[in-house]
Amino acid sequence: VSLFRERQLEKAADSKSKEKDSEDGFLAPCDLSYPRGAKLTPFEAQVVEIKKKHPDTVLLVECGYKMRFLGRDAEIAAKILNIFHHIDHNFPTASIPVFRLQIHLRRLVEAGYKVGVVRQMETAALKAVSDSKSKAFQRQLCEVYTKSTMLVEDVDVLGQHTHITGGSGAGSG
Repeated sequence: VSLFRERQLEKAADSKSKEKDSEDGFLAPCDLSYPRGAKLTPFEAQVVEIKKKHPDTVLLVECGYKMRFLGRDAEIAAKILNIFHHIDHNFPTASIPVFRLQIHLRRLVEAGYKVGVVRQMETAALKAVSDSKSKAFQRQLCEVYTKSTMLVEDVDVLGQHTHITGGSGAGSG
């Protein structure tokens, strides 16, 4: 990524985010902003569409064996979780391993954020034998957590999780 492009991304993110930040250092989630005319990858396009529907939510997006944060969410994750974030293609990005999801999810919720988990709806094995093997994985928001909906049972110490695709409470999205 060129230095010029990186500065463009920072300016776009700063102009939107300064309006929403509070004086106590709380970074507010917002839409994903990117340079006009930028070519988005299929993954980035999926995340932009989901983020448009849920701009007030920090999104963790499943991408193989990682959970990725994009844009402002990556900056929030870097600050709260003490992880590294960097520019990748069109957005700042940060990631955590899937097996640490519940630990980092709890930390983000305790910091006051509404957190959404976007899951891949198909596995690599199923995708390999399907007609859509050359297309991007389907993803959708499956779980949303806040301080009022996060339960002790939601923290799965064994690292096992179930896909929640509907209903009410913490799993509705």
